Amino acid sequence: MKKTYRTLLPIIIFVFTYGCQNQIHHPIVVVDLEKVLTDTGQLKVIEEKTKVFIKTINTQLNQLKIDLNNRLGSEKATLGKKPSQKELEKLQVSSNTAKLQLQLEIAKAKQLITNKQSELIQNFRRYIKPTITQIAQQKEVDIVFFNRADMLYTQPKVDITNEVITKVRALPTDSNTP
Repeated sequence: MKKTYRTLLPIIIFVFTYGCQNQIHHPIVVVDLEKVLTDTGQLKVIEEKTKVFIKTINTQLNQLKIDLNNRLGSEKATLGKKPSQKELEKLQVSSNTAKLQLQLEIAKAKQLITNKQSELIQNFRRYIKPTITQIAQQKEVDIVFFNRADMLYTQPKVDITNEVITKVRALPTDSNTP
């Protein structure tokens, strides 16, 4: 279903845009979110917040690694100088379990980082939505799309990115800024 949607979306956009190209009114416009993020400085803010989040996650992962190593060290110390084969096998199982636990936590951490980045971008999208809505209403636009990689071409006259950037820069910066 998603693949069909991704395939049809550019076609729908093309039909709407092409069908209206001889008219003054363009029912569809696009906004380049990446350019808005970059030109308003919000991309750096998001990157900085992500770095702080990653640092926190890495601290937690390092602490887990230390805890696991300490636990294995304690288990190894209880074995004495000449552990039996069964005791060595048990230590190996504990070591493998610890490695798997660390790998699982690393995978979870990567997902948390991805989720945090998505959350920060979504917050920015919500922040600029009223601005985009205002511009769209002024231009009597019916649909606003974010420019995506699968949109091969859009006519410059349907791109309102620079207007969005100008208006977002003019917004007061306060505690509501993402």
